[in-house]
Amino acid sequence: DCGDSTLRQFGGVSMAINGLHTEVSACLSNDWSITFAKTTALSPRTYKELDELLMRLSKKYKSTSIHIKSTAPEHMGLGSKTTLFLSIALVTAQLSDEHYTNKDVVKVTGRGGTSGAGINLFWHGGLIVDAGHNTPPGERNFAPSSARTPSVVPIINARSNISKEWRIALFFDPAGKSIEGTTEKEIFASAMPIPEIDNLRALAAVYHGVLPAVREHDLVGFARALSSLNQTGMKAIELSYQTNATKQFLKLLWNQGMAAGLSSFGPVVFVIVEEDQNIAQATVAEVALQCGLSSLGVFSPINVGASILQA
Repeated sequence: DCGDSTLRQFGGVSMAINGLHTEVSACLSNDWSITFAKTTALSPRTYKELDELLMRLSKKYKSTSIHIKSTAPEHMGLGSKTTLFLSIALVTAQLSDEHYTNKDVVKVTGRGGTSGAGINLFWHGGLIVDAGHNTPPGERNFAPSSARTPSVVPIINARSNISKEWRIALFFDPAGKSIEGTTEKEIFASAMPIPEIDNLRALAAVYHGVLPAVREHDLVGFARALSSLNQTGMKAIELSYQTNATKQFLKLLWNQGMAAGLSSFGPVVFVIVEEDQNIAQATVAEVALQCGLSSLGVFSPINVGASILQA
């Protein structure tokens, strides 16, 4: 609900892939520090926000030396920042041997200001539908997570395992631009509140389309639901900011009955096929080549959340 159509604001639907991993190592130290693998590429804004996160952590936990081994690509709709911040906060809390809760870890990161898509997925994996925030109409601030400080963790309305036979291919247009920061705030402010009928159609696509299709391992139904969801409400607006190549790619796939959609604000597009559907996989690759999109890889789903390994 990106408007005033229901009793709750925002919400989201998300799924976890087994790939593009975030890996963080840490140990207790005399001083707080954070280092990065040579391959780490983060934006100046993220480095600044990491310094702010360490300041908040230092007020709650023991001094920790943190090393970021790997992260998912930033600003591509993959939840990379949420996953990174939660990973850092989790290992810090674990090392301090505090009686922490998942909510404690989430709160110190400041993530989850709109939907709980990223933070709930971090703990549970699979596919999750969350109910956003209990904000009454008339008191709503229409802004992205980066501009909202959540008071509670958005509750999970539904969770389902994803078929192990499904494969998730990720593509993006190299000519496209990531939408984040000030640009994202401006889009939220200008587009919202979304008309009631569009919000209700989006909710219907999720609850009577995406969710039952995943539970029944119904890829045909999933394709129909994704097509509907991406062409109404806020998803339609997000898609309107993508390149013509991205729009054409999705249109061609939907016309062929393929399960495809835009991840968050993009620019990543995901396509889901059965593991043994070689013809379908070849078709997706051919359409991507035709539209000039690059591949981030093909991944299996993962139905568990983050794990802590102790040396």
